[in-house]
Amino acid sequence: MRKPFGFMCLLAVAPALCLAQQTAGELEGRYWVTNSTQRLKLTEHGAGTDIDLKSDLGFKDHNFPEVRFNWYSKRRSKLMIDYFQVSYDGDKDVQRTVAFSGATYTLGTRVVSNLDIRQVKMGWAYQFINVAGGKFKLGTLLAGHGLFLDASLAAPNLRTPIKQSGKLAAGFPTVGLALDANPQRKVTIAGDFSGISVGKYGYAVDGELALKFMPVRRLGLTLGYRGFRVNPKFDPDFAVVRISGPFAGASLRF
Repeated sequence: MRKPFGFMCLLAVAPALCLAQQTAGELEGRYWVTNSTQRLKLTEHGAGTDIDLKSDLGFKDHNFPEVRFNWYSKRRSKLMIDYFQVSYDGDKDVQRTVAFSGATYTLGTRVVSNLDIRQVKMGWAYQFINVAGGKFKLGTLLAGHGLFLDASLAAPNLRTPIKQSGKLAAGFPTVGLALDANPQRKVTIAGDFSGISVGKYGYAVDGELALKFMPVRRLGLTLGYRGFRVNPKFDPDFAVVRISGPFAGASLRF
């Protein structure tokens, strides 16, 4: 597995747990309807191709669940922990020769492929702008993203079948803004956006906007849109993961 760049950034927001005085926790489950792009290059002994997993390997978009935990404090702070995982599969006769992690799959070879993606995000927002007792809150966001990829390509129809796998892990710190607005008592507009570019090591961008409705005291319903892009680079290896689309969810506050 490639060593993650800056993975310790996930611990950067840990002091928020010590500073925050909890007033409310919120556990939210979502279903994300997505459009995605995945590109991957993993080399071994110099053999590796920039592979577009949709056009080269026949991957399709998948919708999948997502889990988020929000912790609101008395000090205008908010802690966010987010997790999702998704698995993509392909089965296609490749239209060009591709090399992956040291193995070569020539033009016309049937390739059965798989990519597992896991993402964890931890963020801390300090909303120093607080208008009308919390009706509008805006402030800085510091977040850490961990991305874990596990890919495999197999050619089962060859006289001597081959299968090769590879892994890549990366961590990125990001900075941005977090918004919470309450135009009505049972309605909340929440959004956050953060990103970073680290030159030759790639970039990360993540943002969302959501409308939350609380029909009863502790139960919430959510509609929103999220865009997520991460591009870790470990020259000559790299990955591009872009996932975006609307989501719907429900939450429980306690």
